[in-house]
Amino acid sequence: MRLLRLEATHFGKLEQFVLEPEAGLNVYSHPNEFGKTTLIYFIYYMFYGYDARLLKGYLPWNGSELAGSLTFEREGMEWRIERRRKSTDKRQILCLTTGEELVLAQKEQPGPHFLGLDGPTFLRTFCITQGDLLFSRTDGLDVALKNMAATGDENVSFKAAEDWLNKQHTRYMYRGKNQGPLLDKKEAYAEGIQTLSRLRLQLGEQIGRHREWEELEKAIPVSEERLQQLRLRLEKAEGSDALRLLERLDALRQKKPMEPPRVAKEDLDALEQAFDAAERAKAAAAAAEEEKERLEEQLQLMNEKRGAVWVP
Repeated sequence: MRLLRLEATHFGKLEQFVLEPEAGLNVYSHPNEFGKTTLIYFIYYMFYGYDARLLKGYLPWNGSELAGSLTFEREGMEWRIERRRKSTDKRQILCLTTGEELVLAQKEQPGPHFLGLDGPTFLRTFCITQGDLLFSRTDGLDVALKNMAATGDENVSFKAAEDWLNKQHTRYMYRGKNQGPLLDKKEAYAEGIQTLSRLRLQLGEQIGRHREWEELEKAIPVSEERLQQLRLRLEKAEGSDALRLLERLDALRQKKPMEPPRVAKEDLDALEQAFDAAERAKAAAAAAEEEKERLEEQLQLMNEKRGAVWVP
């Protein structure tokens, strides 16, 4: 990353202050109270926002709002961060290369996004003020920096941190071949893996049964619709002439008496009249036959009487 332009519009004693660093190493040497530390905290404010514990003393002396912008280059892209604060903090992060604005969550700051550092680490590494140096510029300074990098606290030596790590390592080493906290944890881990495997198998079976149930549940409406269709078809078949014909055909096959044929009322009346006429004709024929027999009997008697009386 390279800083291209710092513009402190209102920040502490800095008013309309503009700084454009050159490429390479830049050294700024000014008397005390010039604003060198103020400039460092201005950079912090641009990347990490307002922190009352650190920046309360840098509120503009004339009562104006905090305001400024920072332009920098990172991985071939130029960016500009603009901030202003009166009662609330407002910011804009703009990529000058593409013209697109970078939108972060309200509590997310551009410092971790661009630098990969939180605010305290930034102040103790990237920006080290004179008040943060607890050692003179001797070998002790190197020791403090090593301690800070290793433990986060320059007052804790690297050797002390290393001894503590070795102690913790020894604490969890095996005690003998068959016991020790590390071995116990490994055994517990193995049991946990086995339990997890069993649970995964059970879960797989449950998922399989659930999917089968879902398929059956989906098939129920289809089956119900199909059943309704078949019921309608059955009702139509039961009321059709074809079914009656089949019943009559089955009756013929079994030699059962069938229902009498259906006859219209007019035809039935005509049949009744014809039947009556036939009955009357039969009765008249029978009477005529009786009359014929009676006459034949009388004729025979007359012939017999005439033969007894007549002598030729």
